[in-house]
Amino acid sequence: YNSNHASDKSAKLLKVEFETFDADISGPDQAHEINLSTRQNEATVYGEFKKSVSHIWESSQTVDLIDYLADSDDPSMKTAFEEALEWRSNGQALSGHELDYGSRPGSDKIERFDIEVLAKGSSTVIDRLILVIVPPETLQQFNDWYTAESDLSWLNELPALYWRFGFGQEGVINPVLVPVDPEPSDCAEQRWKSFKDSDTYYHPNGYYKARSEKTPNGHGHQAIYNQSAIIIRGGVSAGSADKEAPFPSNLNPNLHVDADVKPFIWAAQLDGNPVEEDFTTMTAPLLHEGANLLRYFDRRPAIANGLDDLSPGQCSQ
Repeated sequence: YNSNHASDKSAKLLKVEFETFDADISGPDQAHEINLSTRQNEATVYGEFKKSVSHIWESSQTVDLIDYLADSDDPSMKTAFEEALEWRSNGQALSGHELDYGSRPGSDKIERFDIEVLAKGSSTVIDRLILVIVPPETLQQFNDWYTAESDLSWLNELPALYWRFGFGQEGVINPVLVPVDPEPSDCAEQRWKSFKDSDTYYHPNGYYKARSEKTPNGHGHQAIYNQSAIIIRGGVSAGSADKEAPFPSNLNPNLHVDADVKPFIWAAQLDGNPVEEDFTTMTAPLLHEGANLLRYFDRRPAIANGLDDLSPGQCSQ
């Protein structure tokens, strides 16, 4: 659109958009395009917002929204933006381009702001950005966890994965298809259990899930399957190795949450996802798989070791 630049009174064409970065460039303050489209129907939660960014809370409690625009590092462009634009946060008009995002979020929590930029005097939104305010300890805790979890020898305790499973019918009048455990009941050692439906924001394209029995040292494996009962081997929808097998196999569920769940949440938040833990799911669907979630799977891989996949009817070695 055209804007009159106050310094020279001439018409100046401004390109106004929130700058985004490649998915492998880690935030905070590096915005990204939404790169997930899943069965969770993110559009029902995020609407027309297609970009997100995380920002670490600071004692100033403010952020200059212009800094997220492309070319804002050019002083003349920044001046033009200041003169030509107006802003909304969560649907409410702001008095300027600085957002007061308030007090520090609680531990493991976030604050979400839906930011819209408009031309002055116009009701048409030019671009949108979800701003996720993250407490400072989240970044520190995730980096500390990643460093501390460099020893992956425990993954060798975990069993091979069944690459698929089958279905059987349950019920007489209105029969339904249900997952059938692919591990034979006569195996010398039962390593897998609980092949069942999955519907959680943690694995947004997963339809079925299974968990291994807990190893003597308390570790476990998780497998997530697509609608065709084929294992998902990578990406945020996949399962992951669990250093602490979850409740009820483990009588202290906090061990699993602290060791395996919270780091996933931290990574998602740092990637700009406005999510928090909500027991067996999250408060909102994931919208971006970025560098921090990839780092999480470095330490909790979907395929734990080099064992060959198992087919239905095979026993673990």
